[in-house]
Amino acid sequence: MFYTPKILIVDDDKEVLEMLVMDLQAEYGGQYDIEKFSKTNLIEAQLEKYVSAGVKVALIISDQRMPDNTGMEFFAKIKSKIPVTKKVILTGYSDIDDAINAFNKGDIHQFLTKPWTPAKEKLIPLLNKLLHDFWRETNEKERSEEEQNRIKELTIITGFLAHEFRNSLFPAKAGLTKILGLKKASYSKEIEEVLDAFYSELTTLISENVGGKLIIIKEKFNKLCEFVKEKLRSLDLLVHQAHASVQESLDIITKIMTYNKLENNLKYDIFNIDELLSEVYKNYIPTFEEKQIKSSLNLKAGADVFLGKDHIKQVLNNLIINSIEAMQNKMEINIISSLIEYSGTLYAEVCIQDTGIGIKESDKKKIFTIFHTTKPDHKGAGIGLSFCKKIIELYGGKIIFESKENMGTTFKIYLPVKR
Repeated sequence: MFYTPKILIVDDDKEVLEMLVMDLQAEYGGQYDIEKFSKTNLIEAQLEKYVSAGVKVALIISDQRMPDNTGMEFFAKIKSKIPVTKKVILTGYSDIDDAINAFNKGDIHQFLTKPWTPAKEKLIPLLNKLLHDFWRETNEKERSEEEQNRIKELTIITGFLAHEFRNSLFPAKAGLTKILGLKKASYSKEIEEVLDAFYSELTTLISENVGGKLIIIKEKFNKLCEFVKEKLRSLDLLVHQAHASVQESLDIITKIMTYNKLENNLKYDIFNIDELLSEVYKNYIPTFEEKQIKSSLNLKAGADVFLGKDHIKQVLNNLIINSIEAMQNKMEINIISSLIEYSGTLYAEVCIQDTGIGIKESDKKKIFTIFHTTKPDHKGAGIGLSFCKKIIELYGGKIIFESKENMGTTFKIYLPVKR
C-alpha cells in the first residue's frame, strides 16, 4: 500500500503551530501530509504506528521548550527508531548552546531560531536541503537493503542447487561404482572365469571324442549366453539409473532459476502417488546395496493426486537422502503409503522411516528453518527440509516428523487426494 510521506510538527504554542502548518502546507501540501501535535508523547504514539506500517516520515519539527520534556530530549529518545528522518529544533536565543550540543551529538539535523519569517527566505531553503538529504539517504538505504536481499536470495539458490545436485547424483555414484568395477564383484572377472571353465571343459570333451556329447556342449554354451545376457541386463539397468540421475541434476539447474518465485511456478499433474514412490525407490536400490542398508517399500495408498510431480519427487529425494546420511549401526529405511481422512479431506500419507541417529531435542524446533543444518562438518546448506516444507504446504499438504535421538526418525507427508 502506498502512503504519502509525512512532515510532523510539535509545539504547545497554538499560534506558532498554526503558522508553521500554514507555511509548510503552502510549500509542500501536494507532496507531503502535514500533521500537527501539541505534545511529544502524542507524536511518539503516532510514530510507532507509522514505523510498523512502513510510512515514511521525512521531517519532524519540534519546539525546544515543551510541557512534558524538551525537544532535544524527545529527539534523543526517538533517534534510533527513525534514523533517516530529518529533525529540526525551534529555539529561542537562550537555548542556542543546547541546540548546538544536540546538533554535534547527531540528535538533531538543524536548529532554527525564532522568528523564522519570512518563511520563503529563512525556513523553506533550510527544509528543502533537509528533505533532499532525506530522500537521497532513504534511496541509498533501500538500495542497500535490496542488494542484501539479492545476496540472500543468491545464497539460498546456490545452497539449494548444491544440495539438490549432490542428492540427485547419489544413485549415479553407486551405479557407476559398480560399472567401473570398483566393488569386490567384477563382472569382467566373473565372465572370464566362466569362459575359462567352458574352454577347459570343451577341450576335454573334444579330446575324449565328442560322440553324443555335442548336446552337452550346446547346453553349456546356452548357459554361458544366459549368464552373459543377465550380467549385461544388470549393467544396462545401472547405466540407465545413472543416466536418469544425471538428467535429473540438469533439470534441477533449470528449475532452480525460479526457486525464489516458487509460488508463481506451481505446475499440476495427475499421477499415482504409489507409482512415483516405486520409481523413486528403485533409483536408490544400488545405494542401499552399496551401503548395506536394509530397505522396504509398502504401498497401500493406491491413489491419484493432482500436484506438481517433479516437486514432490524432489521432496522424496531430499527425505531419502537425509535418511541415508543419518545411518549408523542398525541400518534400515522403510517407505510406506496409506490413505487417511482428516476433517472430511482424504490424504495420501507417505512415511519415510529410518533407524538413524535421530534429531536432537534442541534441533527439533528449528528443523524446518532455512540455513539450519544438523549435519556434521558443514555438510548440507540447511536448505533441504525448509524447501520440502514450503513445497508441501504450497500444494495444500502438510509435513511432520517424529524422532528419538539414536533411535531414528519418521517423516510423514500428507498430500490431498484427487477425488
